[in-house]
Amino acid sequence: MKHIAPLFCLFAILVTPLNAQTYVSVVEQDSTTSLVLGLVLQRSFDYNVRNFRMVYNTTGVFGEPTVASGLLTLPSDLANAYPMTVYSHGTVTDIDLVPGNEVPGNLERLLIQGLGASGYITVAPD
Repeated sequence: MKHIAPLFCLFAILVTPLNAQTYVSVVEQDSTTSLVLGLVLQRSFDYNVRNFRMVYNTTGVFGEPTVASGLLTLPSDLANAYPMTVYSHGTVTDIDLVPGNEVPGNLERLLIQGLGASGYITVAPD
C-alpha cells in the first residue's frame, strides 16, 4: 500500500496538462558590439551581441492568463554551441528600466548584454 501512493502521485503529475508559455512576437533590436560593451563595462569581450525583445503569453500568480516580455541576447557568432543562462532582476520602480526596453541608462540591460558578449545565450524576463 505504501508503494501505491508515490506511484499514484507520479501518475497524477504526468497526466496533468501543463500550460506552457507561447510566444506572441520576437522583434530584433539594435545589436551591440563587443567594443562598446568593453568601453562601458571596463573589460574585453569575445562576441558582438544580437538582442531580441520577446513577448509571450503565460499565466499570472493566480492562474489568470497574462502577457509578459523579456530580453534574449545571443552571441553574434552562431557557428558555436553556447551555454544558456537566465538573468532574473529584482523589482523595478520604473517600467522603462526592465531589460527588454531599449532606453538610455538601462544599466541592467548592459549586464545582460555583457553575459551574451561573454558567450552565453541569455534570457532576462521583464
